[in-house]
Amino acid sequence: IVCIDTSASMYGLPQQIEQSLLGRIEIKAEELDRACFLIDFSVSVRTIDLRERRKRNREARLGKKRDDYNFASDHVPFIGGGTSSRKLLDTLFATLDNEGDSYVNADVLIISDFLMPIDDGIIPDRIRKYRQTGTRFYALHITTDGQDDTPWTKLFDKVFTIRYRQARRY
Repeated sequence: IVCIDTSASMYGLPQQIEQSLLGRIEIKAEELDRACFLIDFSVSVRTIDLRERRKRNREARLGKKRDDYNFASDHVPFIGGGTSSRKLLDTLFATLDNEGDSYVNADVLIISDFLMPIDDGIIPDRIRKYRQTGTRFYALHITTDGQDDTPWTKLFDKVFTIRYRQARRY
């Protein structure tokens, strides 16, 4: 399960990094014939089952009708606005809990700058319970220098960090 932050704070270079990475993830999932579920989050949440999307694209090439899975694999439609960690986590936990779904016990990758509120009481307990069932939580923290520490990064099994410098305009 890949959760991708498309809030306004991710606009610019972080957005380009996310788009490039998402394109590679989708290609790799197709090569390995692996299920991959995308949660696009900001003030709202949009979910896309990338395996289902690949199937529909194959059907479209055979003449069947395409639906709203129609965006380029290296382009994430940007939602913008603030970030609702509650909506993201509700969607993520519901996906992990859905017994009939292929994403139960799936590993989770959250790509974000993690400039969002966190409910310190409930979230660590829920994540600990998922870890006990074999789910692993990973983060790709896209950040500028000096924004390394966030309460979120303590929740993950592994945090990968990409640092960038803001371009100065004179």
